[in-house]
Amino acid sequence: MQFGSHCSHCLWCNADVSVISKFGENEFKSGDKERGRTYFESVLENAVRRVDVWSVYIDMEIKDGDEERTE
Repeated sequence: MQFGSHCSHCLWCNADVSVISKFGENEFKSGDKERGRTYFESVLENAVRRVDVWSVYIDMEIKDGDEERTE
């Protein structure tokens, strides 16, 4: 059994979606947009129907000025 990979998978599955999306939002605001995108995409991979998270993610992309990514 690979303990490390199982633990990190469980952490993302059980972590609070709003907390992780807040990390993504903070990364966008601090200038590390790729890291922010990674946080949001990780959350949305498991919680596709979370419209609130989609809304924040799209707002961050629009504020960044990358409107192509929002289409």
